[in-house]
Amino acid sequence: PRRWTHRGFALFDISGFSEEPTEVQVSRRLMLDGALLWARTVVNGRFASLLQDSGVQFSRVSTGDGYYLWSTRPGALFDAATFAMMLLTSSYIRVRERWAREWELRAAFTVGKAVTLPYFGTWTAIEVEDAPEDAIGPALNSLARILAHAKPSQILLGDFQVQDQDYAKCFANPPTLLGFLKSQFPELLGTVTVIPAERLRVIDKHGDAYHCFNIAGKAYARDEWHKDVPQEIGVVPDVARSLDEI
Repeated sequence: PRRWTHRGFALFDISGFSEEPTEVQVSRRLMLDGALLWARTVVNGRFASLLQDSGVQFSRVSTGDGYYLWSTRPGALFDAATFAMMLLTSSYIRVRERWAREWELRAAFTVGKAVTLPYFGTWTAIEVEDAPEDAIGPALNSLARILAHAKPSQILLGDFQVQDQDYAKCFANPPTLLGFLKSQFPELLGTVTVIPAERLRVIDKHGDAYHCFNIAGKAYARDEWHKDVPQEIGVVPDVARSLDEI
């Protein structure tokens, strides 16, 4: 096992997944697989020059109705690539929602403490070279807590739990991460922004408080005719301090 004081993780959750028949669940998971493959291709193409290598590899583990996703390599740029992949996966799914009107995906990202360890059970990779790795810890727990309160199609950016000064120089807080990606790849993230500007608060079932930012706007996507289109992602919540008030 390897312990990390700061590591970036995304969490995808298919809304209403457990209420659907098995055949529908399989179809939706396969569509999410396709979205992840497409987003990874786009991210690797854009980040190759920044990282000065062939791209980013990802690990993921199933939650039953979605995935945790993270880069197999640590570092601020690799975490940024994970966040970008989450946003583009969301845009891909939103295009299919508009077309098929079948289902919705909600997603969240954060940076925090975690432990990664080899995964010796059965696993599903995005591609065969992806590393079979598992992860546990506070960062993943916080994602589960905030996403449990999210609306269908909502995208949340959890408060970063970063104590490393070098990392904080890159991304001191969630809005700086989004600002970096928009400055590097404006054609991908268009009008995506933090809205409202204030943090939202989530109170979980244990009474513990978590804070996050809501993300919404237009991002790059590819429609069913393989045309590049701007696609609205996320939702704009009512102006409220907490998700339990929305």
